[in-house]
Amino acid sequence: MLIDGLDEIHDDADRTIFVENLEGFLADHPRIRLVVSSREAGFALVAPCLTRFCERWRIAPLSEQRLIPLSQVNQNLGLAGQIRNGAGFEFFGRS
Repeated sequence: MLIDGLDEIHDDADRTIFVENLEGFLADHPRIRLVVSSREAGFALVAPCLTRFCERWRIAPLSEQRLIPLSQVNQNLGLAGQIRNGAGFEFFGRS
């Protein structure tokens, strides 16, 4: 299962409740594999909850040298403007 954009749950209480419900769901379905992504902003509050059932991985920011070709591909796909240089992302995974 992929949960993308955890930080897009803007209300801190709602984000915390979501993570707690996710933990319960995974306890009921132990064979499910999970990846959760989040920008660093809005992440600190739920990080301790996630580490109870996920490993933390940090993806390095894209260099400008790699960002330009990726942006060109995304522009061709109609995704222009969705990638920003230097945006940090956090990924959690459960294997």
